[in-house]
Amino acid sequence: MSHPEAAARLLEGAVVCGAVDEVLLPGFFQGLLGCVLRSPSTADDAPTHSPLRRTLDRPPARMRPETAAHWDVLCLLAGLPPSGFLTLAAAAPQPGAAGPSGRVDTYVSALRAALHPRPAQQHATTVVHLLLDQALSVDRTTGAGPGQAGRDLTLHLSDWPDPCPRIVLDAVHRLATEAPHWRETPEDQRWLPRIADRLPRLRPVIALREVYRLAARCSGIPEDCAKLAVQACAARRTGAENDQLAAALQAWAAHGRVGERVLALLEAYELAWTSYDATGRAAEEREHLELALIRGSTGPRIWSHYRDHAIGRQARLKDELDRQSRQCDREIARLRKLDSLAARTRT
Repeated sequence: MSHPEAAARLLEGAVVCGAVDEVLLPGFFQGLLGCVLRSPSTADDAPTHSPLRRTLDRPPARMRPETAAHWDVLCLLAGLPPSGFLTLAAAAPQPGAAGPSGRVDTYVSALRAALHPRPAQQHATTVVHLLLDQALSVDRTTGAGPGQAGRDLTLHLSDWPDPCPRIVLDAVHRLATEAPHWRETPEDQRWLPRIADRLPRLRPVIALREVYRLAARCSGIPEDCAKLAVQACAARRTGAENDQLAAALQAWAAHGRVGERVLALLEAYELAWTSYDATGRAAEEREHLELALIRGSTGPRIWSHYRDHAIGRQARLKDELDRQSRQCDREIARLRKLDSLAARTRT
């Protein structure tokens, strides 16, 4: 493209006139992309970027998926957020048009084609990384997460060649571990296992999120302790660390009758391991979680309440056993005395 500024102004005019889909076609896009890739800078004062950045900073209200993919590649390489994908995700369904998943399918195909030429390939990793940062963002006010388009995008990108699956893994991992304000929907909870099936290293993270979710709604009744213990055991089997499990259980353990609920949990946890593994690993796993609870306690309260309750119960059991033992001794002595009297009677 011999006149990049004129091309940028043409694109600007197309946006104003609502004709961006007719202008940002593959040939025109490749020429404009070549200008971006050849530019030594993406700063606002760069002459070939000033009009283009100004245009890209004001996205049209509606774009075809193919156009949105071209738009986003230009945005991301020019240092701007991928507004095309967001426009596509927010678009209201049109009669006879593809639904959200179909639009994302087309968008991803066009994105891959746009990044296929050799000059653009070296930027593909950056494009995917920045695109996922935007698609998997969480609104701090509402807690709303990726949405259907963002979820579909991650599934598509996880099938791309390396290093895209690693980038997806990192992005979903950050979402699951560093966004405490994320309010998951039922759709999110179905999507997370699907992405973990494709990227197994996510399984411990997703299993831990289930422990957090369950702990948030569980009480200290035996049935709830058993459910929580089973989920904690499942998370541990997927590879979650004991310290991570202890952290997920801290808030739950600190409520109500602390010692009683923690003891019930640990006994149920050992039982869950016994059901899973009959090799004697259950007692070892329980002890590892006990030690993690000691390390992870925000103060002495959780551990000291558990310790005092467990020791108190053992002391009561011992007292009861001692009482039963003394009762047994008295009964044995009585029977022997009766036997002696019976012997004298017979003689």
